[in-house]
Amino acid sequence: MDGIGKHLRLLFVISILTFVLSFPNFSSNAQNTNPKKIFLPIITRDYDSTWQWEKSQELQLSPTPLDNPLTVIDHDGRLHIFWDVWGSSQAFIYHRYQTDLGWSDPAPIAQTLGVSSVLTPPIASPDGSIHLIWKNELNFGGPYRIMYAVWKDGRWSQEAELLRTSTNSAGGIIGLDNSGNPITIVSSSEDNFYTHYYYCIPSPTGCSLKVEIPTKNLTSYFYIDQFGGVNMISEAWINLVKHEYYSYWKDFKFQIDSLEIGGSVNSRNGLVDQQNNILFIRQGSVPIPGGFADGLLSQCLLSNHTWNAELAISGQQTIGPYEFANTVEKKVISVWQPLLAGNVVISLWDNCSIIETKVITPPTPFSSYGSFQAVAASDKPKKICLLLRVYIYPNDQEVYCVNIQE
Repeated sequence: MDGIGKHLRLLFVISILTFVLSFPNFSSNAQNTNPKKIFLPIITRDYDSTWQWEKSQELQLSPTPLDNPLTVIDHDGRLHIFWDVWGSSQAFIYHRYQTDLGWSDPAPIAQTLGVSSVLTPPIASPDGSIHLIWKNELNFGGPYRIMYAVWKDGRWSQEAELLRTSTNSAGGIIGLDNSGNPITIVSSSEDNFYTHYYYCIPSPTGCSLKVEIPTKNLTSYFYIDQFGGVNMISEAWINLVKHEYYSYWKDFKFQIDSLEIGGSVNSRNGLVDQQNNILFIRQGSVPIPGGFADGLLSQCLLSNHTWNAELAISGQQTIGPYEFANTVEKKVISVWQPLLAGNVVISLWDNCSIIETKVITPPTPFSSYGSFQAVAASDKPKKICLLLRVYIYPNDQEVYCVNIQE
């Protein structure tokens, strides 16, 4: 019996070894899996325990968005999403946000007359409020208006009209002063294409204070800093040569007036950072061996009013969608997607330099997504949220948020 027992035990061991060696992909999976490179809900190339990713969240934006949604993170670390819709009797600005019980139902911020459309990202104030301006076409063909409302304690204020113009030229940006109060720059073209710009302190009844900023008939771009001041870059053609001028307007007067700076803005998008540099990011041609790539370029107008060198921050890659955003404290976060790649690149900036970069890949193959739609960032809590649209389903979105711990 002992010989039979030994024989049976040997057969059992051989059977177990045969099962293990024949199990599909067992050995290859064991060799290739690196637990330091994998964690849910997102796979990263550079693991960092200070970046704590929340579980991804699926949601729908309905009615169907017309333009890319706008996003902002409130003082509780909750993401808010704003979007407009195809022109119809329900062409309002819609709002949806995170709650303790999940996402709120989509709802218009106001039953605004006419057709409304998103204009510029909303601003989250340290007091817990969110301030939004948007563009409105009151009747077909005008007049056109810039509207304002504030959200606090789960409800919206009554909408207010900040500007009205007969031409389709109404525009505006919004920021905060050093006390956390909202300020806006609103604009319209009325007189032979001359654009009027107004410094406006919004209130539930309109502009509580409205002062025209003199621009000397120049094309101008405005950037609100964290102190409530306004950086202004103006362009003029003199003898067929383009000139760029920098001005700084604060306390209802120019602190710096028409300092020639060289360079060219050319309608590039820009953001003011903590050091009062203006960071510009654009998509453009980047030389690579044997040709060129359509990459992502950055350049700063420094606080001393000189330009630094333009850099190709995407290296030699051709890019897809990109966005960049401010926090309340004017920190800058940029996000871009390599073309036809399964990842998204997030960079944190300080004083016009990238100080940290993360490359993330959603757990679902990226071919399932059309592109990311928006990025929002906050200081308190330190958090970044990405909004991705599911490919071929314009209503379906996925949200990825990360809490950054120091």
